[in-house]
Amino acid sequence: METNKLRDALSVKRLTSHTYEKYFESAYANGQAAHGGFIAALFAEAARVHLSEWDVSKPLILQNLHVEYGPWNKTPAIALDPEIERRQAEPVPRMVIDDAESVQDESWIRCRISHDPYSRVRTHFDYILPRNSRLGETKVVEWIGPRIAHDRLTNECIPMISDLWPQIPDNFKAERGEPSPYSAAGMVNRMVEVEDKKVGMRLTKEDAKTWVNAWYPTMTLELQLHKPLPVEGVRWLFQEARTQQLTSKNMDIELRISDVEGDLVAIGQLSVLVVPKERNRGRAEKI
Repeated sequence: METNKLRDALSVKRLTSHTYEKYFESAYANGQAAHGGFIAALFAEAARVHLSEWDVSKPLILQNLHVEYGPWNKTPAIALDPEIERRQAEPVPRMVIDDAESVQDESWIRCRISHDPYSRVRTHFDYILPRNSRLGETKVVEWIGPRIAHDRLTNECIPMISDLWPQIPDNFKAERGEPSPYSAAGMVNRMVEVEDKKVGMRLTKEDAKTWVNAWYPTMTLELQLHKPLPVEGVRWLFQEARTQQLTSKNMDIELRISDVEGDLVAIGQLSVLVVPKERNRGRAEKI
């Protein structure tokens, strides 16, 4: 019987009526630190489990989530200060994918990361990105879905995917004419060159050494759900992440998540610090 890998990864253990336990899995990490969106998703799952026994006939539907993280404000910053421009939100593009999971619109490409020595959490999802993704852009758009075809995105997954998109600061990085593979443009370029699309791209330690010079620990994540997902979940969601401010110390992101019908699922705000990657020396802990 097929199991939902994401559901298993987000499961929490009830110790007492008000205490829950979860050991972070290294497969869902960024560097040596737990992924901020994954942490938020665990809190959402703990809330669902906690309230589910109060009234079984009316299961909890997540509507608002506010998570504050550790004391990252004492970490040193690195120099990073490109110009940021606010723009109007654009309509959700139409999703065209056939029963064989192939993208039918040539203006989009499905990106799969089978190996990433730095950000292992990214390997659990597929990203459908615009082929015309360019360096210098202050926003990213993507269709995101579980890498395993029978997996589904549920309401509890929304906090995690809200923190999973090509890094916007990497849109300003290029070396010898090659964009960073952690940017949308770089992911598209790498995927075009991959022969086996089902396996996808394999990032190396050299990629991480060359391109990863900063860590973006999550400070706050706020989400408002406008349309609950079906209980069984959905295969794909559309996400737009737009910088409101990017400085040498922090980055503020405006989030918009929609479904294949074009309906708004969630909006949110994400604030992260911009610190040297050497600060990412944490270890998996239980919460």
